[in-house]
Amino acid sequence: MNKEKKQVIVINERQYEKDCIKYDEFLKMAYESITYIEDNTKVVLSIEELIKNNAFKDFAKKFAQLHEDANTLKLSSLRLMDLMDLPVEKLVGIFDRIKLFQFQSSPNLDDYKIWANTPKELERLKVSLDFLDIMKRIESDVNFVNVYKAPIMKNVRTWKLQPNVHWIKGIR
Repeated sequence: MNKEKKQVIVINERQYEKDCIKYDEFLKMAYESITYIEDNTKVVLSIEELIKNNAFKDFAKKFAQLHEDANTLKLSSLRLMDLMDLPVEKLVGIFDRIKLFQFQSSPNLDDYKIWANTPKELERLKVSLDFLDIMKRIESDVNFVNVYKAPIMKNVRTWKLQPNVHWIKGIR
């Protein structure tokens, strides 16, 4: 008998959607930051350059190279920015905000899947799916007193019945 090694119980779509929204907010902020930096300093950066470690240091080097001809006194890039009346605090703040942003890579749906791995979990998942199939056939509903011991549960977002992760995983 050829059994699968693991099987998806449920996908945490709600958290995935939230994380996608956060990632979109990050992208929006990153593109706005890149535009602001380019408009004010004439230094062109990519998102990869904006989020990497020591991004401000690399930006300062690019800025110094770009304005090398004007920098006859060989001032540091920060001092040169200050003398050019550039908003140094805001530029530093942009790099700090980007660095602290949680979602700098696109969420992957596979990371939000909850799996049944062990033979016991796979068996419980099969019972749960069979129970759901029976519920559909008889067009009925059932309520359980202890939801952690129930093989199925109602998804509070969609109000549809689904396998109960807590029961399958044995979490109480």
